Amino acid sequence: MTKQDIKDIIEWGCILVVFTAMMAYGFGKVVQFNYDIYLDKTVRELTPMQLMWAFYGYSLTHAIILGVVEVTGGFMLLFRKTRVFGALILSCVLSYVIFQDIIYEVLRGALFAAIVYLILVMIILFLNKEKVIEIIKSFWDTRVKGKGNMNLLLKIILIVLFAIIIKFIEIQITHFNW
Repeated sequence: MTKQDIKDIIEWGCILVVFTAMMAYGFGKVVQFNYDIYLDKTVRELTPMQLMWAFYGYSLTHAIILGVVEVTGGFMLLFRKTRVFGALILSCVLSYVIFQDIIYEVLRGALFAAIVYLILVMIILFLNKEKVIEIIKSFWDTRVKGKGNMNLLLKIILIVLFAIIIKFIEIQITHFNW
């Protein structure tokens, strides 16, 4: 057995575990949250975990979007060309889930499962470190490819100005009395 065989076994073992978990959690979001069971209580009467579940049940769109991202990231792990991007997406989603599990005092089993999945995603990223390094290097490229070869500093300034304009428009729209 070669080193590559061992790497492939480890990588695919991690992928299958994370993939099946993301499919279960992602597709489960549609039926998982039911806030009706907490309607007879005030917010102060709810435990932190009940409050989070009521929030997800009330904002089912939020739960479904999270589920779609989990399923998409899981599927992306299956293909070599999208694996690193899928792992990066899942590292963000799992970090978010872990953060919520800690803040809302979700059962330790769920917290530990999310931590295990995040560790497995980190292993997948480590096993694909050449691609990860290539992606990071591409962000540090000081020139924009194509016409003009715009300086990085100028590009950052234009991005910030554009973001300020967008924020100004957003403030005007959201504070307008409809």
